[in-house]
Amino acid sequence: MPVQLDYLPIFVKAGTILPLGPVQQHTGEKAAEHGGPDEMTLRVYPPTLPDPPRAVAVLHEEGGSTVFSYDDGVLTVAPSDGAPQTRTYTVELVAREPKTGTARTEGTAQITVQ
Repeated sequence: MPVQLDYLPIFVKAGTILPLGPVQQHTGEKAAEHGGPDEMTLRVYPPTLPDPPRAVAVLHEEGGSTVFSYDDGVLTVAPSDGAPQTRTYTVELVAREPKTGTARTEGTAQITVQ
């Protein structure tokens, strides 16, 4: 794919949920459970088929993991015992009609994307 030098294309498989944390200056910055930032952006790339669109991802972190599942406008967040339980998520649905939703969650929760 021809691109210009100041443009970096990103190719993402349909059905992917891409977790993005805040910008960090170095790897030693503290994680949320240790007093650092607790915001995360989740970019959902749903497939066009099947209908309704679905996507699943697992984020492995130090101490545990969090399962994300998107099903027709609702994103479910399910952290394991060792994963951060309280976090602010911004969900960005990447589609022909982009949608977003933001919510602060504690434990297992659902976020509606409108």
